[in-house]
Amino acid sequence: MPAEVVSSKTVAIRVVSALVILLLLLWLFSTSLFIPIRIYREIYLGNIIVAVIAFIFALKAEELARPLSNEVSLRFRLNSQKIGGTLKWGLRLISLAVLYVGLHGVLFQILTWYFEHNVSSTIYNAVFVVTGSVIVYQVIKAITS
Repeated sequence: MPAEVVSSKTVAIRVVSALVILLLLLWLFSTSLFIPIRIYREIYLGNIIVAVIAFIFALKAEELARPLSNEVSLRFRLNSQKIGGTLKWGLRLISLAVLYVGLHGVLFQILTWYFEHNVSSTIYNAVFVVTGSVIVYQVIKAITS
């Protein structure tokens, strides 16, 4: 069978649809569909499912950068390299926010095994704030290059 040829617009629509579905699943499995089966100490099966969904979201968001930058650069006649870099880092910032929420149930609990609750909270938040700051810098760098 020959491979299906699809436009950037079609790919972008498919990936955005997948991301919306993943966000919906992340929210559902974090709330009403949370599975309270204890795996180890205070880590539950629901926490692991939410973390996996967050990782899948981050991977799918990476797929969106190229087709979205192609569409934006064609529509507005802009430099595709500049748009691509900006969108890539912008999507990574969104992914970081999703990972912050999605990994909290697992990573925060692991940190509490070794540190007090408030220290674990500070470490968890600091890692994401520093990572977010680096990504914001990369977005600004991509815009101004």
